[in-house]
Amino acid sequence: MPDADTSTRAPGLETLLARWSHHPFHHLKVAEAKVQQYLAALLSAAEGQGAVLSTSAHGIVTGCAVIEPLPWDTSHFGVVMAKLSALITDSDAPAGDRRVALQGLLEQVRSWCRQHAVQHLSARVDVGDVLAAQALETAGFRLMDTSVYAVYHPARVELPAIKSLGTIRLLQAGDDLEALVNFARTGFRRFRFHADPHLPADRSDELYAVWIRNLAKPGEAFVNVHQGGQIVGFAPCLRHTQDSEGLGIRIGEVGTTAVLPTARGTYPGLLRAALAHLAADTDVVEVLTSARNLRITKTWNRLGLEPAKMTWVFHGWMDDWSVAP
Repeated sequence: MPDADTSTRAPGLETLLARWSHHPFHHLKVAEAKVQQYLAALLSAAEGQGAVLSTSAHGIVTGCAVIEPLPWDTSHFGVVMAKLSALITDSDAPAGDRRVALQGLLEQVRSWCRQHAVQHLSARVDVGDVLAAQALETAGFRLMDTSVYAVYHPARVELPAIKSLGTIRLLQAGDDLEALVNFARTGFRRFRFHADPHLPADRSDELYAVWIRNLAKPGEAFVNVHQGGQIVGFAPCLRHTQDSEGLGIRIGEVGTTAVLPTARGTYPGLLRAALAHLAADTDVVEVLTSARNLRITKTWNRLGLEPAKMTWVFHGWMDDWSVAP
């Protein structure tokens, strides 16, 4: 059984971060030293918000887990929720050593969640980190989704001309998004929240309606307007300020888009407009989708986006958790 530690100053942590190749920024063109410095800063910040747990052997840290509370999700679903935002081990260590570290980490995670009445824990793991995924499955977590990412580099790729259906413009104050909000309540039922049998279906439906309303900021989202004035498509433009400052690279994202079933052909033009808008003040723009929705990656290819990474999304419920002996 590995020793337990809960300090970001544990001996060997800096080396561990340098040898964790499955970190969430590995697809960006950022110097590894800069990434390690930023990861260390994130761990320090997480200590005051949730928990940073670690395992060690012979006085040297061998693994680290970061837990962050999710107050908005807790309020929305009526269940105490948190996320396992990092499950860190030495990617080059022998598989047996990594399994021991992962088991020790998940034992601590389970104990912390029980102490803090956390009922639901989500985790996102890079698909290259198979041992972490197996450890989560052994502990009782269930796979809910696979996310597929691509990136657009404005300085390298000029967006091609593409046919647009309807009128694409920035969202304006007073625009009526109710048709899209109503569609969101039923149009995203293939994704991870609905895949979780423990979560109430009506609250999962409402999650996406709230999501559109929260991201509907005039001048920061594009909409597609069909003849007659109905808005049939929505694409939010996001800027990741904290990550940009920490990594020294300006990162944008075209958030999850919503297009009415009667207007499927509007997605390419909507995405292109959002990418062009973000290109003005970002170095890289991310897009992502569920592996259940791979057909839209054809549009990504047409626009010159590069495949970047894939992650598995797991959900764990306290009543289902176990840790193998």
